[in-house]
Amino acid sequence: MTVKLENEEVLDWMETALRDLEDGPIVIERNGLAVGALVPADMLELLERLEDESYRSAIAEAHAEPGEIPWEEVKAESRALLCTPQTLLEESDE
Repeated sequence: MTVKLENEEVLDWMETALRDLEDGPIVIERNGLAVGALVPADMLELLERLEDESYRSAIAEAHAEPGEIPWEEVKAESRALLCTPQTLLEESDE
């Protein structure tokens, strides 16, 4: 379903949405399912900091593990994670 809004309608909606953001995130739904959200800028910054900290923590844990992982094992695990029709064809050619 496509909803067409004229410029004035969009501006009115945005004005209301920006005012409502003061109370917290606004969830956008389609057919009863959450498909997106508008969040206050401070909440976005917090989420980004948490994501960065999660990455730093994962990197620190990886560096703390003893030993090395053979390249062939890393490559095999990566292929399993990135399995696409193209990678399946390439593997069958090897």
